[in-house]
Amino acid sequence: LVAAAGAWWALRPRPVPEGGLQFTLPLPAGEHLPQFANVVVSPDGRSVAFASVDSLGIQALWVRRFDSLASVRLPGTEGAQYPFWSPDSRQIGFFSGRRLARVGVDGGPVATVCEIELGRGASWSRGGTIVFAGSSEGPLLRVPAVGGAPVPATPLDTLNGETSHRWPFFLPDGRHFLYAAIGGNWQTFGLFVGSLDSDRRVFLGEVGSGAAYTSGLLVYLLNGTLEARPFDAHR
Repeated sequence: LVAAAGAWWALRPRPVPEGGLQFTLPLPAGEHLPQFANVVVSPDGRSVAFASVDSLGIQALWVRRFDSLASVRLPGTEGAQYPFWSPDSRQIGFFSGRRLARVGVDGGPVATVCEIELGRGASWSRGGTIVFAGSSEGPLLRVPAVGGAPVPATPLDTLNGETSHRWPFFLPDGRHFLYAAIGGNWQTFGLFVGSLDSDRRVFLGEVGSGAAYTSGLLVYLLNGTLEARPFDAHR
């Protein structure tokens, strides 16, 4: 009985500690980050993926698990930029050259999702749709994560001077997504919510970057400051 009680105590569910987590994540020796939007935390909160450049100028994807002391380079991801995770945290999408691709978090073959002109951000819904910016101008596009022909996902308001939609981020329902609009009547970027089900969109305000949603908050940059504000994803 004592042994059984001891086993239960050792294996009992432990509450997740509340509060912030702060730590330093050094890059592998000789690696450096080339530009913005190349570091992203997995949806399960257990890993971070980043695209970095080595001393020879070769850029590739790396994964660092938070329970590990080492980062792992993913073979076949040379040229990778702007990584993004699958909803189950088992795959990573990225842009490389003129293609949108995906790879397993533990490595394996790299699969091409579709051809692009120039990648500028992507997000992967739990329903298996990837919304992405595939050029420096124009609306967002959508494509099945298994591969296919992209089609427009957002209406570009050219009458008001919009030139590009970028940096999508799916909300928890897997149907609506945040994105930033460039051009138009804003000093920086206009932040919108779009939908896979219609052309209707909702303007949320001005931001200085793409935005992410987590735990009832929108997180974004504005005027050189990282901000978070309450947001009801259902309404």
